[in-house]
Formats: sequence, structure tokens, C-alpha cells
Amino acid sequence: MLKISSNWRFKTMLRVLVVLVALVMAGCQSTGLNVPDAEPVVVPVILETKKEISPPPPEAPLAVVVSANVPAYLDVKNALTERLATPFRIFNLDESTNDEILAEMRLKNVDSIVAIGGQALSLVSGYSEKTKIIYSQIFNPVQKPYRGVAAIPPMEPQLKYWQSLNLNLQHIGVVSSAEFRPIVNELIAAGKTLGIQIVQREVASDKAALHEFRRLIPVVEGFIILPDASILSPGVLRRMVQHANANSVELLSYNLPIFNLGAYMHVTSAYDDIAERIVELLNDKNLGSQNLKIVRIRVRGAERYVDIHG
Repeated sequence: MLKISSNWRFKTMLRVLVVLVALVMAGCQSTGLNVPDAEPVVVPVILETKKEISPPPPEAPLAVVVSANVPAYLDVKNALTERLATPFRIFNLDESTNDEILAEMRLKNVDSIVAIGGQALSLVSGYSEKTKIIYSQIFNPVQKPYRGVAAIPPMEPQLKYWQSLNLNLQHIGVVSSAEFRPIVNELIAAGKTLGIQIVQREVASDKAALHEFRRLIPVVEGFIILPDASILSPGVLRRMVQHANANSVELLSYNLPIFNLGAYMHVTSAYDDIAERIVELLNDKNLGSQNLKIVRIRVRGAERYVDIHG
């Protein structure tokens, strides 16, 4: 019995030892055991969502449209662009076609236009009803809805200066078409203020203009030649200047070639003044068409213009 007990103990201890060794080995080499692979744990990646901010729409630019490469237009354009604080784009009818200009303005989403000269205004007049259009350097009166700057300076300072040079100036003649009636009415009102009678004739052709001019020359001391191209052809203008000089009647003109032909006085505007009035109209939509505030007058024999503030 004793012998069997000893063997049994021995065998039992041996089994326990084997089990302990196995457990130790399992702990040290756990990765080497046939343990099924655990499925990977997918951790969701939380991305920071950024709110997309749309860029502000580009500022709608201003278009400055110039009728032609002539000093009367280019000088206004230069004076204006020096004063503009908003983005602008210049278009010139001598450098691009009408279709190219209109297409580019639509591409740039133009919402304001300055038309310098009659051709420019004609081009942009059908661009958009919502577009703000300001005109300048257009002698013929322009009807609403457009606003602009008068091309002819105020009449009263002109007449007052002329009167200071010629104390005998009591009657001034003018021949015009019906289109220039608003300007003639302003001239008549200014004459009344200064005690000068405006003798006016309204005609429809250059032949009639020359005929009425000759009839008025004997009864006036001065004559105003308005820039009315509808009734004043180059040939008629030359004959007017010759006839006035032959009868010692002083001519006031708004056209430099007529002054160079022999007219007594040349009246023009100051380009800085035009530009400042345009900027006022662009900044204030409630303003109506603006008169100029400076009259530039050159008298035959004088080398410089005299600026008169109206």
C-alpha cells in the first residue's frame, strides 16, 4: 500500500508540474498559440467640418465709354479717371467694335456707365434699363431717363463777360433748330437779367440758317453760333464768319475751328469741372442733370483762356 501511494504521489506531482509548465509557456508565448485572430476594431475618423464661405460677389465695375480718340473726349476721360474711387473699365469706340464692347460689359456685370460723346450714349442706351447711365460732351439736349453734364457752360457768365468787353452790346442774334430750344430759352433768360435782347430765329436747314443770319446781322452787335450740326454745315459756317467780320459784328463760338476762322470769342468748358460733375452724379442717384460751374473764355488776341466761375 505504501509503495502504491508513493507512485501515485509521484505521478500526481508530475502532472501538476506539467500543467504548471504548460501554463507558464502559454503566458510567455500567447501569440504563438492557436488563438483565433480578433477582428480589427474600426475607429471612425471624425473630420472637422468647415463651413464653406462663399466669396463675395465681385464689385460691379463702372464702364467709361469714349466715342472717339479726340481731345474733347480724351481730356474728359483723363480728368474723370483721376477722380474715380471705384473700379472702372475704359472702352473706346475707335479701338473696339460695338458688339465687343457690349459683350465685355455684360461679362463684367457693369452696372454704371459714363458715356462721353453722342456715339457712346447711342451705343449704351440699350444696354440695360437698370444700368445707371451718365452722359457728357453732348451738345444736343438729351431727354430723360438719362442724366448728364451740360456741354455748354451757363449762359449768364458768358454774356456778362462779353458785356464787360463791349459796352454797346445790347442785341445778340442766334439761329438754331428746334432741338436747341431749351438752350435758347436759357440764353433768353440770361439776356433779360443783363438787359440784353436775344433776337432768335428757329430754322430747319443750313440754307435757312444762312438766310436768317444775314437778315439779323444789321440789327445786332453780337451773334452766337451754337454747335447745332443739324443746320450748320462747314460751308455755311465759313460764310457766316466772313459776313460777320465784314460787318463788324462779334461772333461767339463753341467750336475752336470757327474761332480760328476769325470768330471774336471762343467759349468752352473746363475738363476738371466736367469730371467733378460726373462724379457727383455717380455718387448721388437723386441728382438731376448738372450745369457746369466754370466758363472758359478766350478772346481773339488773348493767348490764354479766362476761367469764370458761374
